[in-house]
Amino acid sequence: MPYRFKHSEKVAKGFRRIAGEQVARALQELTADAVAPSSVHNSRKALKRLRALVRCAAPALGKGIARKHNLALRDIARLLSSQRDLDVSLETIAKLNVHFGSEAAACLAPLRAHIESRAANHAEALDADAVRAIRMALSKEGRRLATARISGRGYTKIIDGVEKTYRGGRAALKTAIGNPTDDTVHELRKHVQAHWRHMGLLSRCWPEEFAARISAARELSELLGDDHDLALLSQACANLSESDAQPIRELCARRQMQLRGGALAAAGRLYAEKPAAFAARISTYWTQGRKIARAAKAAAVLSASLPAAGPTGPVIATGSPQPVAAKPPAKVRSQNQT
Repeated sequence: MPYRFKHSEKVAKGFRRIAGEQVARALQELTADAVAPSSVHNSRKALKRLRALVRCAAPALGKGIARKHNLALRDIARLLSSQRDLDVSLETIAKLNVHFGSEAAACLAPLRAHIESRAANHAEALDADAVRAIRMALSKEGRRLATARISGRGYTKIIDGVEKTYRGGRAALKTAIGNPTDDTVHELRKHVQAHWRHMGLLSRCWPEEFAARISAARELSELLGDDHDLALLSQACANLSESDAQPIRELCARRQMQLRGGALAAAGRLYAEKPAAFAARISTYWTQGRKIARAAKAAAVLSASLPAAGPTGPVIATGSPQPVAAKPPAKVRSQNQT
């Protein structure tokens, strides 16, 4: 089912349903004894959706409980990251080659050779023992999420969680603008990713409106993700000689500067609204969306209860057509009558 809350369900039921669906997706990708990189990637995406759900519901779960769930999911995701990191490094080198052309190819050759050598010595898929350990940890966390206590009524605390992450994103943007380092830009990226998924969770109230915001946040996340991949690639130069490493670091820094200009501007638009006003607007959308859904349901029930209409009016369900007797002409009252 879609990754979103329903108007017709209570918060606790919706949280447990969505959590259960994402745990099942992550586990489904880990069914084989040897898991391919594509399945690892899909499983990690399900874990990211789970972590976003926990952050969204943090006010309803309680700060301490939400933190425990988040750390457990983070640790599971880290067990899946090593092969993916190597693949991303090679993809980033390919992007730099495309962007800078022949200038980059010769410069990046030593790093490419080093990473390809590591990848060749690295197992292409998780071994059976690792898969079993990850599945066990994920199943355990899934059971904890299935019994998690959600306090409060309605979706007020869910929207409080959305507002908190949005507020954190604005703060991260301010920091990144004032001091655009690898760490500050990556922190902004984490908030953008959570915000994108939070908008998906609440999108049922106005799909068309939320689709534009989800798309903008996803595109921004990809830009910031490219920036982070370049930071990791620059760090990977530590195993090279300084003469080989320095030109690569400079190349990565040049591309990061190009990406950050557009990314920070796009983030300014995404986070233009003040947190309280943003939360109030989302809350209104959710309330009105529920009213629209209820009205549509009531209209559908009413429509189903009405008799089917024929070409010229209601159809008589049983019996033969009856002749209609002609009425005698009405008497015209004389003006002389009193």
